Amino acid sequence: MDPYLYENYIRGLLSGGLAPEARAFFHYRSLAYFCEHGGPYPTDALVIQGMRDTLFNLNEGSWIAHCLAQKGGDVRLLTVQGGHVLPYLQAPAGGVNCGPVGQEDPAEIVLAWFDEKLKGKAGRAAGIPRLCLSLDHEEALIAERLEVPRGGVEHEVPPTWLLPLQGLSGLGDAALRLLESLLRPVSSPLLPYLNPALGLLERGISSFTGALAGPAFVPLKTFHEEAILAGIPLFQLEVRGVLEVSNPVVFVGVGVWRSDGRMEIVDEQVYPLKGFGVHVGELVGVGARLTPGDTLGLVLFGLQEQFLLHGNRTPFTARVQGRVYLPYK
Repeated sequence: MDPYLYENYIRGLLSGGLAPEARAFFHYRSLAYFCEHGGPYPTDALVIQGMRDTLFNLNEGSWIAHCLAQKGGDVRLLTVQGGHVLPYLQAPAGGVNCGPVGQEDPAEIVLAWFDEKLKGKAGRAAGIPRLCLSLDHEEALIAERLEVPRGGVEHEVPPTWLLPLQGLSGLGDAALRLLESLLRPVSSPLLPYLNPALGLLERGISSFTGALAGPAFVPLKTFHEEAILAGIPLFQLEVRGVLEVSNPVVFVGVGVWRSDGRMEIVDEQVYPLKGFGVHVGELVGVGARLTPGDTLGLVLFGLQEQFLLHGNRTPFTARVQGRVYLPYK
């Protein structure tokens, strides 16, 4: 790759942001630039996007599909439970099917697309929907319009205080996954004894770090019947502090407190808000089925394992409040 890419990558890690000239360099070479300036030519495209991908997320897959579709091509967007996932920091990648689409043979989807578009076999891609948003390994929201839901039901986010180490528990979970991966290959005869020990250690660490440094969960709605959360949430959040002398990063995710007592960040996706003040935009797109007893909300972090090199450089205390618009029905 061009050495300029590496140079700006290192500079970004050190400074926490990209210089304006670097942004211009990347933008000029992006698909967004061509869409803004009349191109590209009408192009048929099958866009396959990982819901748990933390390098390229659903929002970017949606932008790509929209960019290409507005030029008149046959564009379809399928999402899967895999993608670029961070080793040990995230659970392993899932399958490459979108709910029932491709569940028996995921490769058949791509082969059918190539058969129709490259070999001229009309109708081969008829079974591929215009839009498929994966909810889990087996279920998906399927639509015949290429419009990923944006925004939705408005919820007020009450003032919530966040401390700098909130989110530290995620690092404890990552350390346990790393420990387990190192022990298992060399201790297979001890697995009957190792599994209970690891389970006990996991419960102990999770309880300790969760009580002292777990993320802040902001409950917004408890469901009494089944619902589907699928799309890109919108937000308007204000970050304030007692002494606004630093430039904090607050990480925000959509969370579900399940009826069985588990709290999960939907698709393990979080979005950084950098600096005090008012922030407006999109959270990372997500998909999940909600069952009776589940509580949907926001999860706020002062420390997030996905952003270890881009997190906070100095301690801070912040109050977060505002509104969020969640795509569920």
